[in-house]
Amino acid sequence: MRPVIAKLAKMLTDCMDVKTGLVKMSEDRWEYKMLSVLLTDEMAELMLKMGRRRPTTAACAARGRS
Repeated sequence: MRPVIAKLAKMLTDCMDVKTGLVKMSEDRWEYKMLSVLLTDEMAELMLKMGRRRPTTAACAARGRS
């Protein structure tokens, strides 16, 4: 199991059991399978650094906040 891919899969999933830690990310979950085939570890590290996009309002964008 590649830990960087597992961490990215946990960040991207919408399953609350995985996000809260009730269920561990494993090689059998579809999120991990998909990302492990498509991404290298370097690509996954970059995606982890970028994080998830957060919605923002026009007022916050004008002030320079996200």
